[in-house]
Formats: sequence, structure tokens, C-alpha cells
Amino acid sequence: MKTLFISLLFFFSIPLFPQTKYFIYLTDKGINKNVSLKKSAPEYKSALNLLSARSVERRRKVLGDENIVSYDDIPVYDNYVNRITDLGIKIENKLKWFNAVTAYLTPQQLSQLNSLSFISKIEAVKALINKDESYTEKVQPSVKKTQTSNVDYGYSYDQLALSGIPLVHAKGITGKGVVIGLLDSGFDWETPLCFKNAKILGEYDFVFHDSVTANQSQDRYDQDDHGTLVFSTIAGYKPGELIGGAYDAQFYLAKTEYVPTERKVEEDNYAAGLEWLEAKGVDITSSSLGYNEFDSPDASYTYKDMDGKTAIITKALEKAYSLGILTLSAAGNEGNTSWKYITAPADGANVLAVGAVTSSNSLAYFSSIGPTYDGRIKPDITAMGVNVYAAVAGTNNSFAFDNGTSLSTPIACGAAALLLSAYPKLTNVQARKIIIATAGNTSSPDNKIGYGLISASKAVSYPNVEATNNGYKINKIFFSDHIIPTSVNVVISQTSSNFTSNGMNSADGIYYSYPLSAYSANSKVIFYFTYKDSLGNTIREPNTANYAFYSGSTDVFYDYTKTPAYDPITLTQNYPNPFNSKTVIPYTVLNTGYIILKVYNMLGQEVKTLIDGNVQAGEYFFPFNPVGLASGAYIYRLNYNGQMISKKMIYVK
Repeated sequence: MKTLFISLLFFFSIPLFPQTKYFIYLTDKGINKNVSLKKSAPEYKSALNLLSARSVERRRKVLGDENIVSYDDIPVYDNYVNRITDLGIKIENKLKWFNAVTAYLTPQQLSQLNSLSFISKIEAVKALINKDESYTEKVQPSVKKTQTSNVDYGYSYDQLALSGIPLVHAKGITGKGVVIGLLDSGFDWETPLCFKNAKILGEYDFVFHDSVTANQSQDRYDQDDHGTLVFSTIAGYKPGELIGGAYDAQFYLAKTEYVPTERKVEEDNYAAGLEWLEAKGVDITSSSLGYNEFDSPDASYTYKDMDGKTAIITKALEKAYSLGILTLSAAGNEGNTSWKYITAPADGANVLAVGAVTSSNSLAYFSSIGPTYDGRIKPDITAMGVNVYAAVAGTNNSFAFDNGTSLSTPIACGAAALLLSAYPKLTNVQARKIIIATAGNTSSPDNKIGYGLISASKAVSYPNVEATNNGYKINKIFFSDHIIPTSVNVVISQTSSNFTSNGMNSADGIYYSYPLSAYSANSKVIFYFTYKDSLGNTIREPNTANYAFYSGSTDVFYDYTKTPAYDPITLTQNYPNPFNSKTVIPYTVLNTGYIILKVYNMLGQEVKTLIDGNVQAGEYFFPFNPVGLASGAYIYRLNYNGQMISKKMIYVK
């Protein structure tokens, strides 16, 4: 591995003599840190002017109107910066969150700065080696699984369908209104045709300090390869080839890595990138980067440092979260190495660390595991990270299958963006809790897959509570294709008994809501939903519990204290529907029993027996391949100990 000195020789415009990059921490910002900032203060106004309207509004949701600006938002003190530059020192980054600047220093300059009274400490900036390189073991699937009712996903269908993303797209929820910030090695977004309609609001290169994140003459030939792969899995849109998870979202792109001989990032570039993205007003940040080694071996992290509060990049990501940003980071590809654990900044307490699974939802052998050094569960969630289809930089229309948590992370980011697109008023705290509550392993999280597979459809259909001037509003989206809108009810109680049924309102047949009066503080509100489908079946959500929240909070959780009578089985609408190759039939059995699942044509004639035998209690997803059947409508019927439920599906060749 190169030493820091040798690797710095590759940096453009950096003098070719021994210099090291340092954090120069300042004692203050020209004002007393302990004095409360007044809105009338010039420092407050100056800090506020550096934030976009979107940033202010996002902060207001989590901080309130009185706490939008804090001491951390005050820029570094210009007088101190000027005294540093008067010594012939060129400032690389100004980091207001850390009250520091960074610069390359000679030993003489370092000595000069140490004698100044406004310098609190000086530390070397570490160049971290990226440990989330995409794996090169690529296997192209033999069957192209592509089609839903209205979108041809090409080879990208499997990676999105595993997390329920096409189901959400079918509701018209595609990421619109959400702004995502990406931090990576660079982005070639002008060449690949799948980015033709990508909505890019801005980009910045924190290595060369310009507004070009694609390859430049100073870069290695493959500098922007990784970021382009990542970006395409979220923002790409080329029907028949690749569809991104949140292709209607808007994006800011930050290049924070430099690739002279190996991919690495300097800590201050990453922190500066986050500050820039936050001020621009992004709702989500995602980085497919993982670090546990520094450029200098004697300065590398140890597992002890994976505590969520040591690495600068981790602390910067946690700061971004505190300002209302939903943050995601790759868990790392260290699962089959001697390190094996998650890498920074995935060790952060609030970042959603994303592991990788296969198309069958089995843990990818390379995916980093937990716990953090201080014992917290990691990763938090997973998404498909094996044979993920993505665009190739420098080409108009080339794609490749790649592996790594680098690829599972943008898929998870796309799913998270769909949730915020559906419900823009959600805070990042609410969104994070919903994503975890609806993940595939939330009842028994572990340190291999965390809370399990992220599900966009389950997250979007999970109810949320919105505070209003007069109380609260319960919001809900249903994923039944045959729901009768006038039959939708929310059933509410404060006592686990005496439930009252209330009709929900919907202007479009997708979004349903019901207003609630204000409740006394800390009063528990319990609720569930019922509706009928076009076949006359009454459906209850959830089928094994209630939802609940406490007055004064908008956090919705599952409540198992006392549940009214519910059906012992549920049969959910197949997906995709209509379908042209295969579909999945979901059903749930609450107690072990005898199951018969059959398919009938519209004349009532049996055409397929799918299940006939005892089934253990659990949630099932039965794959149905219509080999030998003609195009048309069919009925599938589930018989459980004599109780029958039927639904309609449509097969189109």
C-alpha cells in the first residue's frame, strides 16, 4: 500500500515536496459558543443565508422554528482564516460543523500554526482506503425477467422486485419531489442514455474543487466507473434495459474520492461533501463507500473504532441525520475477510447500514456483519447486491452485472426515496422507523442481515400519523388492486376494546386518510384497517396485531396487547398483475393447517393445483408459472380447513 506522501504526488496542483494535509481546529467562531443565538444577530442571519429554502424546511420538521440554526452552522471565522492564509497556506476545505479548516502544511508551517492562540489542535487528515469495491464475479441470468403491467424493467426487474419497488411504481410513486445526495468516486451522467432524463440539480468535485464529477485529465481512467454504476440503479431510466428505483427523484452529486492507484477518500472531502449536500436541501444521502484502512498502515482503524463516534466521516453523517436527512451507507464487503465487520461510516448509530443479499434473499458471502464495537446491531437492512444490473461509464448503452453492498445501497436508497415521495411530510426519524418496522427480519434482528430485506411496498403501505392544527391524521396506502374504496375503514380504540369503525377519505383511490381529534398527552390510540375487495372478501390490516401511537408522538408501532378477532388466513393480490411470465401469490397462515391452493378459469373449471397438504404457520410467497395456459383472467382460491378466499389475476402472453 502506498504511503500518504507517495499517493499525494498524484494530486493535481499539489506541490511535489513533503507536505501532509491537516485538520486545523479553531478555538471559536468569533462569538461566544455558550451565548444563545438570536434571530436578529448578524451571525444567525449569515448562517441562515447559506442554507437553501429546502434545507430550512427540512430542518424545521425535526428542529422546530426556533432551532433551525445553531452554533455549528456559523461559518469558520474569517479573521482566523485570513491569518492562516497570510502565512502562505492554501485552505482546502472549510468545515463549519467541526470548526476547522484543512490545508497541506510543511513542517515549518505546522510549527508556525501551533504557536497561534486561536488554534485549538492540529491533526493529520487521514486518507482512507475504500473497502467496498464492487466484486467482479458477474453471472448473467439466463432468463430476462422484465415486465409489469406498464413498465419493461429489463434485467433490472429482479433487483427491484425483491424489495417491492415495481409495486410502488405501479401506484404512480416514482420518487418525484425527493432530492437525493450521492457521495462517490465520480459520475459519468452525460454519456449513458439511461440518464437522458435524469434530474440533476448540481454536482461538485471536492478533490479538484470544480463542478465536474465525470472523469477529467487528472483522474485515472476508471475514476467515475463506480459512481456511475451506483447512480444508474437509482436514477437510470431506459425501458427494456434498466429502470432505477427512484428515477423521478432529483439529485446532487458529490465526488469525494480520488483514484490515483487505489480508491480512497480524504476525511475532509467527505465531510465537506455532506455539508454541501445538507445546505442544498437534500432529503436523503447515500454513499456506497466503506472504510476501515487508512493510507498509512500505522494509522488504520481497528474494530474498536467502529463505535459510531470515532471516524470523522461517521460523525459527519450523524450530524447530517440530526439536521433531518435520512442517511444510508454501504455496510462493506468484508464478510469473507479477516476483518469481517461493517466499516465506517456504516457504524453510525442512525445511518441505515445496508448489507447485501442474493435474488433469493440469502446473505451474500461478502456482506459485512456486525455488531458495532459497542454492541449495536449492524447492518440495519439489506437489499439485493448480487448480479445487480447497472450502467457502464463511458458508454452510451452498455450495462453490466455487478456485486457488492455498493449496489445494494442505492437500491435501498431508491426504496427509501419512494417512501418520502409518497409522504413528503415524514421526518427522517419517522421514515427510518418505518423502514425498519417493515423490513423482513424485524421481529428477530441479528448481526448478519440486521432487520432484514427492505420493502418499498410494505414501507409505503405502513400507516403514518401526521400532526395537524386540530389533532392528528392517519394516512394509509393499500396495495390491493381490487379494493372497494367505499368499504375502507379505520377501526379505532383507546382501551383495546370498544373499537369504532370510521370510513376513510380518498380523492384518488390510492391515498386514504382519516382526521382524529386531539387526545390527552401520552394517551394511547389503537387502530387497524378493514376493507372489501371486488370478490366480497373482507380484509384486515394488520392481520395479527393492531397499530398504535401515543398522543404527543407520531411514531406508529405494532401493538400486540389485545387484538380483536381476525381471520386465520389472508390471501393477498398476486404481483405483478397482469403478468406475462410468472407471478407471486402471497398468503399468510396463522396456525398450522391443511391448505389447498388452486387456479380456476372464468368458467369455474380447475386448471392448476398449486398446494394440497399441511402447511406450517407463517407468511408465504408462492411462485406461479402459467405454463400451458392461454391468456386471460383466472381465479386463484385458497382453502384453509374449509375457509375459502378467492382473488382474480390476469395472464397476458
